[in-house]
Order: sequence, then C-alpha cells, then structure tokens
Amino acid sequence: MKLYMVAFDLHNARNYELLYQFFTLMRAVRVLDSTWLLRSTADAGALMNAMRRYSDRDDAFAVVEIVPGADWATAHVPPAPVLLLRHSDAMLAIA
Repeated sequence: MKLYMVAFDLHNARNYELLYQFFTLMRAVRVLDSTWLLRSTADAGALMNAMRRYSDRDDAFAVVEIVPGADWATAHVPPAPVLLLRHSDAMLAIA
C-alpha cells in the first residue's frame, strides 16, 4: 500500500461531514485541520476523484505520495501521524 498526504480547502458550502466520512472509511489519520495521511493501493488521481465525490465542485485538493526515504518534519501535531510517518519506510517496504 502507498502512503499519501492529502490536503483540502473547502470553499462555498463547506460541508466537512461528507469528506470526514470518506476519511473514516479510508482509516485516515488527521495531521492538521485540513491535512490527512492515508494508505491506499489506488493512485493519487483515483484518490482525488474519490474525494471529489464527497465534496463540492469548487473545492481544492492536493494528494501527494510519501515515498520511502522522504524527508519530513512536524511541529505540534498529534502523535498518530508522526508515528505513521516515522514508520512509513518499514510499512511501505512490507506492502
């Protein structure tokens, strides 16, 4: 499975509940208010298209694959995403 960082910006209607349902189904981990980590076998485009089904047409998304050896840093984020990032090399090697 691939590890992705997903960021979004909801515009007019701002219906977060539908998008949160998607993240719950994907067992995503929240990093910041509008940034999540999730694992999937899908490619970035497929994930973005799936999220768009849970949002409005004018909402913005960025989906970035976190590859083994990726450099990252965090400050004042919850422990769960930090652990996921810290162990991503080992988890991605197994997948």
